[in-house]
Amino acid sequence: MSRNLITRTLALLVMIPIVVAIIFLPIWVRSVVLALISALSFYEFFQMARYRVVYESAGGKRLVGFGSLYLLGSLSALAYLITHSSTTQLLWFFSIVWATDIAAYLVGRSLGGVKLAPKISPNKTWSGFLGGILGGVLVSEIFQITQAHETFHISLPLILLICVSVHGGDLLESWAKRYCGVKDSGHIIPGHGGILDRMDGLLAAALVYTALLMLPVWF
Repeated sequence: MSRNLITRTLALLVMIPIVVAIIFLPIWVRSVVLALISALSFYEFFQMARYRVVYESAGGKRLVGFGSLYLLGSLSALAYLITHSSTTQLLWFFSIVWATDIAAYLVGRSLGGVKLAPKISPNKTWSGFLGGILGGVLVSEIFQITQAHETFHISLPLILLICVSVHGGDLLESWAKRYCGVKDSGHIIPGHGGILDRMDGLLAAALVYTALLMLPVWF
């Protein structure tokens, strides 16, 4: 096992219990934590953009504009979820995001194969993409079996859209980092980089999931 994998694993073993503990805290505590995370996310984004002084180009200005709107929208969606969802629903959502991310990393690392988007993220593969989706679906099924006492809308298309959005958020941040010429958005989390490196898939999934919750017809 490589040192990087050990570091990532230890970081996850610390972060996941912390997030789960926060989910069980009162809504105002969750909101304060999210406010701090939001401030760090915007800070990392603007620092990342400033690294290559992208403000000076038209493409850079578009990146800053779109990135700011995307962060505002996705963080607002996450705020909606943590203030309008039950504890069980939040645990279900976070479990799918984590399972998709972890399974994609492990399967892609183990099987390798055809690259998913080599110009954006050379290490991501189709095997990791499909493995991540399978991981998310399996964890959702297990969660539903063990938490049958509380019901909320869950369907396979909904789960698949959340899983795919996790991959989409990861690729989106990878593209932004490549454009800005940085390897990580920050260095606050050992083995994972910055806050945005850890939350890229979560932010996209929160945006998609919240949008679907607000649709009159559910998937």
